[in-house]
Amino acid sequence: MKFENCKAASSEIQVEGMRSVTSVRDAANRLSRTKYMASEVIVKYNDLFNMQIGNLLGGMKATLDTLPESYAMHQKVNNVPLNEWIKQEVNERVFFRFLQVYKNKENYLEAMKRQRELLRHDIMLGEYEEEFANKLIARIFPNGIDKFVTSFACAYNTTFHMIANESGVQTAITEPMTQDIWRNWEYFWNPEEKEYRLDGEFAQFYDGEEEFSQELDDGNRLIKINEGVYEALKNVKRT
Repeated sequence: MKFENCKAASSEIQVEGMRSVTSVRDAANRLSRTKYMASEVIVKYNDLFNMQIGNLLGGMKATLDTLPESYAMHQKVNNVPLNEWIKQEVNERVFFRFLQVYKNKENYLEAMKRQRELLRHDIMLGEYEEEFANKLIARIFPNGIDKFVTSFACAYNTTFHMIANESGVQTAITEPMTQDIWRNWEYFWNPEEKEYRLDGEFAQFYDGEEEFSQELDDGNRLIKINEGVYEALKNVKRT
């Protein structure tokens, strides 16, 4: 083969090679975009699933907590007491996922204390603002855990007050995504805590009507509400 022919053939090979590289690169980019889109779909699906499960368990927990003890004690799933079964499901979607974020117990406990204080400051120093609350809760409960936690809290709150209203029991209404989660902090962070309640001490939102410059200690700007409500609901006669 003459030199000119070899040179021409070499040029053709280089051109084809570049085309092949470009084709492979384009294919890789398309595959990457497809994987990214698939990942987005998976994340959205997981978020939706966690929200649905949180909604189901939160409503179930509120219903159980307002039943007379004689009824509640007999509610079971696969021979496991319902309250314990619900907590197991919560641990699976919250506590055990936290362990993937915090590698040791000391880091976990320190984060628990710090994040609750962050939430308390948000409640006490400002009015409720949904978009900011969503971002704050997502920061406190990372990796999609927030979707389950907020759905659980909202479902519990809605179901609890609906049952109270139908039973003729008056209740004070709290904000589930901030006040309820702050009040029931241990329920999500502590794998042994099985009690979730809407009575007792809650952090209050700052209403702007007074000067507020004092330190936020544990006893500051807390309010006790819904005292005796659970007992009243448990004593309502069911037809």
